[in-house]
Amino acid sequence: MEVTEEMRRWSESFPLATYDVGPGRTLHLSRLLFLVQETSERHLRHFNIGYESLWDAGIAFLTAKTWVKIERMPLLHETVRIETRPCGVKGAQFIRAFDLFVGEELCAQVVQTSVAVDPVSHKIHHPRVFENVEFDASCGGEAPMFPQRIKTGELPVLGTREIRYSDLDYNGHLSNALYVDFLTDFVPDCPKITEFQINYVNECRLGDQIVVHGGKDETGRWLVYGEHTRGRAFEAYLK
Repeated sequence: MEVTEEMRRWSESFPLATYDVGPGRTLHLSRLLFLVQETSERHLRHFNIGYESLWDAGIAFLTAKTWVKIERMPLLHETVRIETRPCGVKGAQFIRAFDLFVGEELCAQVVQTSVAVDPVSHKIHHPRVFENVEFDASCGGEAPMFPQRIKTGELPVLGTREIRYSDLDYNGHLSNALYVDFLTDFVPDCPKITEFQINYVNECRLGDQIVVHGGKDETGRWLVYGEHTRGRAFEAYLK
């Protein structure tokens, strides 16, 4: 297989419109994650392994962990350039890194890990399911970090959020980009966020009541987790 520059690194640009931003005219965190998701999808689709092609082959990617480090949030009417690269496989998790620029200024870094599953049963596929695919999942070099487990302990309840139809993504559960809204909506006097990580533990479905818990640890960062009737849904930190 020939490893091309397009395989190693892919770039997409997105001018920010009014619906992309919130107070202060800064990019919504959930919108940032939607743009990251779309950049990855366009990269894979270029190599004929986008969402529809994989689904037809009995494969879907589910995001396992998302880490974001923010230097500054892009503003209304700025054009965000997102560069992404595949950074290998660890166990069953595919690692992908993203750099977000405005001009030549690095505004944010993102690392995501994903697992390949059967779209119906959600049984995890071994990475060798892609052994005949003309794509090198390690050709982009190492990621700046690898998201780890988050230990939260037991924390007080901050509130409850029902999953509505408008929250669902093309896999039929809560879009992974919207979990960050639980952080900004439920953390009291939510600080200016410079870093956060979300670990997706158990999918959230239509009608689920997500009980959100949170509190500060000894370093002052916020720990947040959500639970539904089937157990822990997600775990996160922000600072």
